[in-house]
Amino acid sequence: MTARALAMATRPPAADASPDLRHRLLVGVRGHGGEEVYSTLLARTAPPGFTSSVTFDFHRSCGGARSRGGTEVLLNRLVRPWLRFDLGFRVLRVDPSVDLVHVHSHPTILRGLGRRPVVCSAGSSHLHYVRDYERWSEEKIAVRYARARRIYTRLGVVDPLLNHERVTLAYTFSQHARRTYLEHGVPPWKIRVLYPGFDVPEPAPRPRRPGVTFLFMGRQPARKGGPDALAAFARVRTALPDARLLYLTDEPPALPIDGVEAGPLVPAAEVPSVFARADVFLSPSRAEGFGMVNCEAHGHGLPVISSRLGAIPEVVEDGGTGLLALPGDVDALAAAMHRLGADSELRLRMGRAARARFVERFTLDGFRAGLAALYEEAFVRAGSGER
Repeated sequence: MTARALAMATRPPAADASPDLRHRLLVGVRGHGGEEVYSTLLARTAPPGFTSSVTFDFHRSCGGARSRGGTEVLLNRLVRPWLRFDLGFRVLRVDPSVDLVHVHSHPTILRGLGRRPVVCSAGSSHLHYVRDYERWSEEKIAVRYARARRIYTRLGVVDPLLNHERVTLAYTFSQHARRTYLEHGVPPWKIRVLYPGFDVPEPAPRPRRPGVTFLFMGRQPARKGGPDALAAFARVRTALPDARLLYLTDEPPALPIDGVEAGPLVPAAEVPSVFARADVFLSPSRAEGFGMVNCEAHGHGLPVISSRLGAIPEVVEDGGTGLLALPGDVDALAAAMHRLGADSELRLRMGRAARARFVERFTLDGFRAGLAALYEEAFVRAGSGER
């Protein structure tokens, strides 16, 4: 999103705006990878009939809400160290002009809210983060979560997992993530699944060419399985000497590797041209909540080799739109790469299926329609006093 586009998205409603327009306050995330990407997606895709005010940063007010910066500082310095599993507290006083509040990922205190609806979204949950990324024990999770529930309830913090009573409706990106909320007592009617949406890219011509080009692209390659991709590629290269690997990360290999073209991450505007250079996308993550880049690769008609992990099987159909291996299993990863690398007809067939799956599940129009329906239901439930 350009600076100008973000400024337009965060602008308060004009004085002469139609009285039929509803005003949405969006509380989003800055500086956290896919969470920021999703917050930006929300900012630019308000459903028809809504104006929006957006705040992504701590201590930042916007049209429709005033930040209580002092309280935020106290909570994040004194309370958050006791918990250590969320992105930090936000505290806002909601203006009467706001009709609906949408909070993404942050635990948030909304003063002056009254009975207005609150919709919460989360890519997965902080439980996924501490269990899969931080490797907390179940005992530690239980202790911290019991503590958080007491604190959140006392302070009136909005959180769809730990204080869902103050949330009108919540949604996550996958059935896999939804099960976490159900296991923690969130009523089934309150937590939904809404897949993220993306612009439908123009289909890029993918001419027949000698060899095969694999693409690995992402930040934090150790977590995303970059070393596994390099190790598997070295094995594949012995059997398929024309194979190539385009390896774009913020941590490139220290030394040149035969057949590997390493480089930095590219600006968003250049990503389509990178996908067009590839035949297969690699995403052998060792920890992943959803994996938006797999959706994008499918949209560009690429089969994906990824991990049988989290929500990834909901995006990549094993044997249909790509191949899945257990995280860290370099043997299985190399076998999958060899299978697709050696069979151009299979790559093309899976690529066409991947594009069709993307159009069916992950378009921006579908996402916008789903969000609009969810907002409308939230208004009905809030109006009836149902939480």
